[in-house]
Amino acid sequence: LSTLKPYQFIILICLITLSWELFYQPVLATSERIILTEPLLQEALTHPILNDGSLIIDLQNFEINLTPENIEFRDQFYQQLQNQFNHSPKPLGLDLSNSLIRGDFNFSQLGLTVQLSQSTLPKQLMTTEKQLLEKDPSFLSEVGEHINTINIFRGLVKLKGTIFTGKTNFSKTFFLQRIEGENVKFNQDSVWTESRFGRDLDFSKGIFNRNLDFSQDLFFGPVKFRQARFQGVTDFKKSSFWSEANFRESHFLQLANFTAIQWLKDVHFDQVNWSDRVLFSQSRFFQNLSFNNATFEKSAAFRSARFSHLIDLHDVKLLGQLDFSNGVFFPYAKMDVSCLAFDSEQAKLLGDKTIIGKTITLSGLKNNETVIRSLVRNFRDLEQIPDANQVEYTAQLLKSQRLSLELLRIPKNVKSLITWLGTLNDWLMLNGLLLFSNYGTNVKLVLGIGLITIAYFGIIFWLLDRVRRWHPHP
Repeated sequence: LSTLKPYQFIILICLITLSWELFYQPVLATSERIILTEPLLQEALTHPILNDGSLIIDLQNFEINLTPENIEFRDQFYQQLQNQFNHSPKPLGLDLSNSLIRGDFNFSQLGLTVQLSQSTLPKQLMTTEKQLLEKDPSFLSEVGEHINTINIFRGLVKLKGTIFTGKTNFSKTFFLQRIEGENVKFNQDSVWTESRFGRDLDFSKGIFNRNLDFSQDLFFGPVKFRQARFQGVTDFKKSSFWSEANFRESHFLQLANFTAIQWLKDVHFDQVNWSDRVLFSQSRFFQNLSFNNATFEKSAAFRSARFSHLIDLHDVKLLGQLDFSNGVFFPYAKMDVSCLAFDSEQAKLLGDKTIIGKTITLSGLKNNETVIRSLVRNFRDLEQIPDANQVEYTAQLLKSQRLSLELLRIPKNVKSLITWLGTLNDWLMLNGLLLFSNYGTNVKLVLGIGLITIAYFGIIFWLLDRVRRWHPHP
């Protein structure tokens, strides 16, 4: 080492550090997991920790064996945790961050079963907790004939970096606090059906290796699946999102089912890669829907969906069909197709004749010439001539706007004045065509203007003839 020059010594230190990071640190991280035994479980149960102002049972960095071969411990695990959660006077959470859960995991066994009616709620619930439960559509303010039951979990749930090797069941549970699940990994099917999420749900960078079922759920708080990877069939059908939903930069490798969903706030699917079909049919979008820079490798169905605001298809790469047939577009609903790329012969934009064309909007003519040609060809191939004409009309309106801006530039010399006059001439002719014929796309308007013009000049000639008869020249 003494013979090494200073810069060589620095390079050697960097190589040693890099080797440690690449080869030794992951081994250490795995070996740091401690096998959870009954004494360690008892220790965690009797000494909950304070996390962000909430009490939580700390089971971080454990290897938890819930396989059938370890049935005695598995039964004790569920029984003791459930007993602790259900008899706690205050909300008590669970932290499984960076733990490895072997075998199937049934979270639903940990909750407190309650009836969703005002008179049957447990007395230990706080006012804020009761208010969340009252949001459930099936909640009864008075005793009725049929009262729905659900499991409630009062505390914070932390699953950061948790690995579940078996099937997981989180169904029919009302989570009253937030769920933190960044970098979580589910190796088998994960079921969350008919659950309620009272606060934030964050599964950013999560990996779902098998099927994921979030059907018939209610999400009251913001939802994040940013940069998540869905490798199996993903099912959110008949769910409701009351707050913002963020799926940015995620990847869906198989069928994604988002049918019959109520989206009350903005929805973000920006930069999402859809490798298989995606279904949004019969869904209701109350705010903006964004697919900015997303890729659709196969078909996407929006049949009978209802849109209230912007549908952002800016810079979308389309290899299959986007089907908006039977869709309902409210007055403020527009479809921004700026820089939309038809990247295969199968790429099509489908929608109802005379309706889909009126929803299309572009940010400007620049960089959208190819988009306009593709859309016109798309609708002509579908024999939807009114929609093709509408796209051309929209393009000419944008051209008129561009010419209007150019006319605002005051000419400074003779050369620029000539250019300005040429622009003025183009502007007058284009606006005349737009005003009197919708740029030739409205046959009825063209014929109407023609008949009015013929009638006008006919009256003029008749009047001139009358005047000559009244005042004959000698």
